[in-house]
Amino acid sequence: MAGACSGCEGDRAHATGEGLSGADSGPAASAGTASPGGTGTLAGVGTDRDPGRGPPLADAAARTEVGHVPGALGALTAPALPPRVPDAERPSAKLKPPKGAAAAPWKRLFDTYGKLVDLDPILDDFHREHPKQTEIVTLGATHEGRALKALLIADTPSLARGRPAMLLNGAHHGDEPLSAMIVLDAIEALLAGAGKDPKIDRYLSELAVWCVPLVNRDGFAHFWVDFGAGRKNGRPSERPATAPFASWGVDLNRNYPFRWGAHGEVGSSKTPERRSYRGPEPGSEPETRAIMALSEREHFVGSISYHIGTVALLAPYTIDGVLQPEPNEAWLVAEHVARAIPSVPMFGSRAVPVRKNLYTVDGTDQDHLRHAHGTLALLFESAARSWENPDLARRAVEAIRPSWGALFDRYLDGPSVEGHVRDEAGRPVSARVEVVEVKTHAGEDWRSRCSDGFFGRYLPGTGTFTVRVTPGEGPAVEKTVEVTEGKGRAAIDFVVPASDGASGCGEAGESEKPAKDAAN
Repeated sequence: MAGACSGCEGDRAHATGEGLSGADSGPAASAGTASPGGTGTLAGVGTDRDPGRGPPLADAAARTEVGHVPGALGALTAPALPPRVPDAERPSAKLKPPKGAAAAPWKRLFDTYGKLVDLDPILDDFHREHPKQTEIVTLGATHEGRALKALLIADTPSLARGRPAMLLNGAHHGDEPLSAMIVLDAIEALLAGAGKDPKIDRYLSELAVWCVPLVNRDGFAHFWVDFGAGRKNGRPSERPATAPFASWGVDLNRNYPFRWGAHGEVGSSKTPERRSYRGPEPGSEPETRAIMALSEREHFVGSISYHIGTVALLAPYTIDGVLQPEPNEAWLVAEHVARAIPSVPMFGSRAVPVRKNLYTVDGTDQDHLRHAHGTLALLFESAARSWENPDLARRAVEAIRPSWGALFDRYLDGPSVEGHVRDEAGRPVSARVEVVEVKTHAGEDWRSRCSDGFFGRYLPGTGTFTVRVTPGEGPAVEKTVEVTEGKGRAAIDFVVPASDGASGCGEAGESEKPAKDAAN
């Protein structure tokens, strides 16, 4: 392809998102069927014939084909949003308790998390109310045909893709709905504060904020059928006939390529029935591939993946045996974020601890983002459980709210460095970018973004730093930057010689933009 980005030829495993097309990828019988034992059906939570699943897959307004440009997302644009769905016609209005469920506990759960069943119309509402600050992007489709959607938030989303990008995601495990509520709360706070809060205005004018509230949409649907299910994604081809409903699928946060299965049956499992089943191969799942493809396109500077199970902030690398960068700026930034968090409900007055991990793991999202792109990727275990109580859940969400602002502030205020790598013709170049004073040991190849040559890094502190850029061809280029307290992020740009081949992204950079679901 003419103008293809130099250094983008190496396709990271499954980063293309191949197979995530606008066609149903799971068998028709996999959705809307009763779970074993007659515990209930998926009606009301996004099945073949229910609006929770969105319009038919052939409808471009709800499904966007993922492109096959290496590491990129497609460019199919959909029409404007339809009118607002009335509350009485939303999926949550049709949700019924599974057979045998106790009425009172089910109602408490529904009152706390039932709104998440309406995720598609909720995202539509955000865009309808804030059309200039939002863009709905379909990243792919699940095995059961649900759209995996992101909301891009910025003052002008169409221009924000040239900025530093941040990612907030929730519910890699569908039985952790509180984590999705945290991401929805971030969306609400960002949009409500626009034009009113100078901090929010700064985020929207200087960053591109990507929010994926529900990564595991199939698992979340299964959760409403059987409250013991939902951790995994219900992968249709991994359902032994005799296996209980809760055992179906793949643990998405063991399916990422970096050190996939490195610790055998300790860090994850090869057995489909196990809770930590890592899948048949790295990046085998559509949800995993969708996040990988988005991160390949955006090269997120920072991210937080929200989980539920205890209270701790995990800094990469979390996988045992992986040597950390020296100094490890991710740990220092995690400590900064932790200090911004007040006491979390049910955790007393103790400070949020920063930890490497909670137990042996492999194939996690944060370590993949860190290793693949240098993303300062944190995992926030935000509460001991998804409280079946609206007040407790609200208090937990409010307590966690400062986390993403602290991550954004630490990048924008510095110490950090950013810039662009371009060739002599002004075309963006994907080149290896190193901060010489930060030594890496795990084979990292952190590169500038293919679409525009951008790179951005948190730094461990103030002082003098050398940034080294190595294009695909030609010698490395180094520049020194002085980073001082309170001066914000340092800026430094590089111009490298054009190679004999195409050294800029050109048209490829345009084609890599994720597709909009609605016109702004």
